[in-house]
Amino acid sequence: MANLARSNIFHRKARSAISILAVGVGVMLFLVLVGMSEGSLREVAERMMNVDADLMVHSAGWSPVIDQSTPLDMRYKERLQGVPGVDVATPVVIWRLVILRQGQNIFGIDPEYFSRVAGYRKIVAGRELKSGFEMVLDKRLSDAGGFEVGQIIERMGHPFRIVGIAETGVPVRIFIPIQTLQEILHAEGRASFFFIKCTSAQVIPEVAAEIEERFKGLAAFPLGNYYQALSGSFWGLRVFIRSVTAVALVISFLVILLATYTSVLERTREIGILKALGATRAFILREIIAESLAIAACGVILGYALSLLAKAAVELKYPLLTVDITWTRIFLAAGLGVIGGVLGAIYPGMLAVRKDPVVALSYE
Repeated sequence: MANLARSNIFHRKARSAISILAVGVGVMLFLVLVGMSEGSLREVAERMMNVDADLMVHSAGWSPVIDQSTPLDMRYKERLQGVPGVDVATPVVIWRLVILRQGQNIFGIDPEYFSRVAGYRKIVAGRELKSGFEMVLDKRLSDAGGFEVGQIIERMGHPFRIVGIAETGVPVRIFIPIQTLQEILHAEGRASFFFIKCTSAQVIPEVAAEIEERFKGLAAFPLGNYYQALSGSFWGLRVFIRSVTAVALVISFLVILLATYTSVLERTREIGILKALGATRAFILREIIAESLAIAACGVILGYALSLLAKAAVELKYPLLTVDITWTRIFLAAGLGVIGGVLGAIYPGMLAVRKDPVVALSYE
């Protein structure tokens, strides 16, 4: 049976190659598009959750994921610091700029207090921020752009000196002093949100409830929920990517179906000979499914190779994007390819086993 399936595949090399390519492209799109969306979202969320803080306090009508404005008065800092169970309250101004052809969030921070929530994690070169037009970058951004300590870069109409490089894993890739960003944005005395570090993990729910009760109009958002919030904010992107992937997989299935169907039509006489020689319906159906599965398996392997090439190309052109190809998705892609191969062969196979041997033998 294996020899028959192999012979049929090599008998029509161009058609088999197109079928394998269609499956491979479908697998590649599934792995790369889903890996890029999920990987980038998870990487952003993990970096934010690396901050040694427990809560993000912001305006109740303000999104901690997508908004970039300064709705809060800086004087909330002292008031939040007075809430029982609060150890540190540090203000942050968030903004966005383009660097290396990608939009990046930047944090305007209070250097003295931000270090108390481990926002830098660790400075691997240079020093922490002090004041003025200074900038700290994370190591991934500095490596991607070839930036070095002491270098001057022009952003937001001002020259910034890079004074430090933080290890990879910090919440954003760019930090500048909060007073500097406030002046640039004409938002003196304003903040986007506050990081809150509690005295212990046990008091986090009580602190969040107390803040929302004491300060009407504020929301206390647990940093542990950041990934869920991020995923919810970009659900439209995920739906689009999954729709594109689903269409690609359906096209792969239809290509296999068409290839197998035409193969059955072309081999009508051969199928009649097999049945005349005593081949059972099960034997013929297994032979057709085996041929389809062989095409699907080759397509899945090709898809893996194309995925690795596409991942390398994307990360070369956009070094700050993360394409996360996990074993779970690899096995899922293989399963989808195998299922597509089986389903694509069922109808042509049933068509073949129903053929009358006498009619099939007279077929030209």
